[in-house]
Amino acid sequence: MSINHSEAATFVIRHCVSPKHRDRYEQWLKDIGEVGKGSKGHLGVQVIRPPKGSGKCTYITTVRFDTEENLLTWANSDTRADHLKRIDDILLDGDNVEIHSGIAFWFTPQESHAQARPWKQFLVVLSAIYPLTIVVPWLLGPLFNILPEPGSFWLSKLIGSVCITGLMVYVIMPRYTRLVSSWLYR
Repeated sequence: MSINHSEAATFVIRHCVSPKHRDRYEQWLKDIGEVGKGSKGHLGVQVIRPPKGSGKCTYITTVRFDTEENLLTWANSDTRADHLKRIDDILLDGDNVEIHSGIAFWFTPQESHAQARPWKQFLVVLSAIYPLTIVVPWLLGPLFNILPEPGSFWLSKLIGSVCITGLMVYVIMPRYTRLVSSWLYR
């Protein structure tokens, strides 16, 4: 994988944990999560736990960073390595990690490595962006009206673009692709 140091990146970690050690692993997740929050460029963590009583053992943790460079710094840090040593004896399949850059992660289901068809990706992104291009400028209109005249056109476009892009990357697309996943990956 080529590294693009300037775009956001997602660190996907899969750990299969012995059911009798789930409490210990949950405590470890809290500990490493607190330490990880202090890492440069850290944007957030999401943990998908195996259903209780299902007999499944896999925890999937996604950690977002502002750049792939900052993600790699954390992933290869002594701090992370030291924390992994604490649970090495309860991981059934070791430490399985993947790195995804940019928007590709939106369209790769966590259960497989299948990619959505490009025309479906296009329709999903369009159906998310189009309403935002209407609603965001409308909501920000009062702010745009008080901006000083020289350069206000360009500044208003920049502010609107930042809001739309932030909503797409961090709020809408991760949830939206899960919502439409049964259609998207058919």
